[in-house]
Amino acid sequence: MILTEVESVFDYFKSELSLRHVFHQKPRRIKSHLLLSVLVYQAVCELPTRMKAKGYQDSWTTVR
Repeated sequence: MILTEVESVFDYFKSELSLRHVFHQKPRRIKSHLLLSVLVYQAVCELPTRMKAKGYQDSWTTVR
């Protein structure tokens, strides 16, 4: 389930940045792609927490 969420969030950001899909074949690039995906997911998970702390009631879907 988390993998699906990560891929969904990453695809959203890639489309917003007009990035195309890249199929990596080198281990270093695969690791970099995975790290970037985890960082994006972490940011998306952290955003609602910080929003609630500031008193915002909107969801991530509304914000994006």
